[in-house]
Amino acid sequence: MPPELVRAEAAALRTGRFGLAGRLWTWRRTSTGGGARPALRRAGRRDDRVRGGAVGGVRRGARDLTARSLADDPVGGLLAWAAAIRAGLVHPTPESTRLLEELTVVVSARPELAACGDAFVRAARSGAYLGPGLAGSIRGTAEAATDRRNAVAEAVRMLEEAPHQKIRYQFATEVWKSLIHPDGPIGRLLAIAAEDDPDAAAAVIAEAMRLRSGDAINRLIDEHAGRLGARRKNKKIIARAHAQLVKKAADALATVTGWATAVTQAGGGAADAKDWRLGPLGRLQEVAGERREAVESTLTDLGSGSDDPLLAAAADAARGLLGRAFDLLSGETFDAPEPPAAHVVGRHLLLAPELPLDPDGLEPRTAPSIDVLVPVALAAAEDWDAAFEGRAARRDHEGTLGIVTVLEHTDPAAAARGRGARRAGRGGPRRPGPRDRGRARPGGGVAA
Repeated sequence: MPPELVRAEAAALRTGRFGLAGRLWTWRRTSTGGGARPALRRAGRRDDRVRGGAVGGVRRGARDLTARSLADDPVGGLLAWAAAIRAGLVHPTPESTRLLEELTVVVSARPELAACGDAFVRAARSGAYLGPGLAGSIRGTAEAATDRRNAVAEAVRMLEEAPHQKIRYQFATEVWKSLIHPDGPIGRLLAIAAEDDPDAAAAVIAEAMRLRSGDAINRLIDEHAGRLGARRKNKKIIARAHAQLVKKAADALATVTGWATAVTQAGGGAADAKDWRLGPLGRLQEVAGERREAVESTLTDLGSGSDDPLLAAAADAARGLLGRAFDLLSGETFDAPEPPAAHVVGRHLLLAPELPLDPDGLEPRTAPSIDVLVPVALAAAEDWDAAFEGRAARRDHEGTLGIVTVLEHTDPAAAARGRGARRAGRGGPRRPGPRDRGRARPGGGVAA
């Protein structure tokens, strides 16, 4: 296995240049005729906006992939699994769903990845997907889900620490332990929040609001103090200790109110009636929020613990694909219209000025050599200005047009500069000027 090719392919995977990585793989496996991996690179794209034209590319790529074809290809299997999740989230197709279901076996040895995949399979089977207009609702439910998890954790912490907490005045400590006991008026509410029982959310809100209204907390403290101090000579709690009790009770009630409110918001209710997808997507959000850290940690460990540089790179690429999927589930928006599938697969070949391309499909007119592919794969950044100038110097008007077309989807300002340069005759066919009148045109005819 040529080390230079392996290093270049790994670099292409880490930077999301999947079409380029597929060509490098084909070079390394010429005896197999390319196999499944080139199709995988088409499916395993990292672009942020997999819908529209590129979905057709995902559909065509996924059609050629099966668990059997990837059985001896752990790198390809991992990438295909992550790509199917990414594609299915924004536009599930029978092909992406089928592929995700089949490739469950690829991650079956890693429980966190398997559970994550199962959640996305359920969402895909329901037909739910992220689309235009959902970002605001998704962001709201994502924030509510985060608030809910935080409130549950805080309720658990309060119940665990309460028995060990002391207030300087001993009698006040006894009253607090009575209030926070699992059978006490505040401890009972905290226990429901700690158990994350959504069916009780409405009742919890009602009770918490009752206790937080007026001087209900003061009356509750006095009631428990009277009950505990029946045999005490001095039943009065000093002002400073009483203030501490009020604050502790108020904090606990704020926690349970926050939990119950988040449950109500995350549950959807009226929002679900506006778009049925919010229900299954909300459930997917919960799983994603709970498991994101563990999934990313698992992929990090997989990459750092592998002796195979390509598997390590694939784990990094899969983490990027899933990370973007998690971000979209948190309410991040699609930034621009979806580029054509040809751009996703072949745009990086435009960075090699010496390689002539078909401007429509961005396919090479001649088979690219390793000397052309490797430098593009290893480049730290995509220097589109240099690529434009290089193709302009070669009078490659189709190539400069391809660069402008690609940049319209990723960097409109750079695309505008390129269009201006082409109009000025640098990188594009020069417009006839006054001095050209009466001269023969390159393609025949005479300039007017």
